[in-house]
Amino acid sequence: MAIHTMDSDGRAAEEIEDAGVIVPKSMVSAFLVNIPFAFGMVLAYLFSMPDVQDAIDSPTGLPFIYVFKEAVENQAGATILVVVILILIITITISCLASASRQTFAFARDNGLPFSAWLATVRA
Repeated sequence: MAIHTMDSDGRAAEEIEDAGVIVPKSMVSAFLVNIPFAFGMVLAYLFSMPDVQDAIDSPTGLPFIYVFKEAVENQAGATILVVVILILIITITISCLASASRQTFAFARDNGLPFSAWLATVRA
């Protein structure tokens, strides 16, 4: 259960009750729920791949673009699929950076990193 509160500066603070148990359980649950979807995605990708060597030798330099183009037999459809993949990569990158910066700040705030005073400084 997440508890959302505001601190004196108006920043959102989140705490999880019994985080040592809840967070690992949620991470493992998310992993287990995603296994069938990942397996289905790999199967669909492999069954739509015409020839591995042609995909590797494609002029795009990225085999997945060749596979998308051959699977949908349409340049516009392949472009849409590639844009979806790129949007997912961008959002995953932003999420990873936000998570890493939050963890870095938390460790620095607790003096767990070199240059903690500098890393934990927040200027408004």
